[in-house]
Amino acid sequence: AVLACFARFGSDSEQSSNVSVYELAGPEVITYRKLIELVATMMGNKISVRSVPPWLAKLAASLSILLRAGGISPTVIDVITADETITNNAEVALGIALTPLKTTIGKILEQR
Repeated sequence: AVLACFARFGSDSEQSSNVSVYELAGPEVITYRKLIELVATMMGNKISVRSVPPWLAKLAASLSILLRAGGISPTVIDVITADETITNNAEVALGIALTPLKTTIGKILEQR
């Protein structure tokens, strides 16, 4: 995920030279598969995860939209499968401490 922090905006027609963009993610790297497995485990569920090629998922999403007038779109599949590499994580520059994913998931599950 990318967090854009803007120091100051210019007018609608021009962007200020004082704008800063910070990339922020983490603190750990995890695949979607591992995320699903982690959440399931923390919820006390046993699951089985299977993979399909992105082109097949996009085809199924397209058909789902046509047949049911809704659902996940091929564009969402593109977003989910995109590489999200961050070269310089900004937690130090922003002066913040990142919360471990397991802690965040635990807090969300407690609210259920």
